[in-house]
Amino acid sequence: NRACWNRIRKRLKRKGIAQVFAIDLRPKLGDICDFAQQLSDKVDSVLEATGATKVDIIAHSMGGVVSRYYLTVLGGEDKVSMLVTLGSPHHGTRLARFAPGTNTRQMRPDSEFLEELNVYEKRVRKTRVVSIWSSLDNMIAPRTTSILRGDVKNVRVDYHGHMALLDSPEVFRIIWDE
Repeated sequence: NRACWNRIRKRLKRKGIAQVFAIDLRPKLGDICDFAQQLSDKVDSVLEATGATKVDIIAHSMGGVVSRYYLTVLGGEDKVSMLVTLGSPHHGTRLARFAPGTNTRQMRPDSEFLEELNVYEKRVRKTRVVSIWSSLDNMIAPRTTSILRGDVKNVRVDYHGHMALLDSPEVFRIIWDE
């Protein structure tokens, strides 16, 4: 939810980026396709409100999968200059087998949803994509499922748990340098 982004938002504002927006995806256990439509609507409203032609997206965990679906299936690439994902289960996580909800079923390794989404993985992208993942992520199993193939920059950070990726000065420096 939006509250997870408070520290990154404050850091970005200190660096001179005053317009930072966040989104709550609802319902909590809903469908990633529906979440991607919510993201599409949010991006459209941000572009309209700011007069910008493109946005940058920083997404954590499932939000990275939602954002990739938005870019590739819903055509969001024309509206996004860069996507940074933090600890996103791009190829699923075994732990999703133990949780309820449509989106957790979609994030299981070898789910039909991920197989269809990952068909787009190796194609040439209009949007620059960076996947930051941790060798100690306690929610993504195996951790290497956060690695994307194709024209993507994958960045491994060590000693970060899943939620610590949101609060790490090291991760923020990587995002800022991108």
